[in-house]
Amino acid sequence: MLVAIPIWELSRRDDLESLGYVLLYFLRGSLLWQGLKAATKKQKYDKICEKKLSTPIEVLCKSHPVEFAPISIIATLTFDQRPDYAFLKRLFRDLFGHEGMIFYPTTYLDKKYENYNQLGNTKTVATTRVKAKTLEAKKSHKVTDI
Repeated sequence: MLVAIPIWELSRRDDLESLGYVLLYFLRGSLLWQGLKAATKKQKYDKICEKKLSTPIEVLCKSHPVEFAPISIIATLTFDQRPDYAFLKRLFRDLFGHEGMIFYPTTYLDKKYENYNQLGNTKTVATTRVKAKTLEAKKSHKVTDI
């Protein structure tokens, strides 16, 4: 949460919290601390920090899927505590399913199709194109404010 202060060492908690903010940004189109004005960069970062600390998660996640609620749990983790990644992945995979989106583990698929392409397997390449078109069609079904 306090990434604007470079003297602190960042942890997995900070990474997940930042990811949560990015996902909220994608949903909202902006974050509450964007556009804050100040005379200096330090003052601006102080304002951003103050806004992040003073904004309850309920306000930040208002009208968004309940899957964003764990952001508050993430903020309570200690520096060296390992987050429950399996739980968080499951939450968002379930959200994708509820919203009719398809989850593709792209790193696995990319490697698989790269291997097929090296063998000259055109059938797989054609299948990949069909899957990509299907995915693009599914992407038009967006997660919107609920």
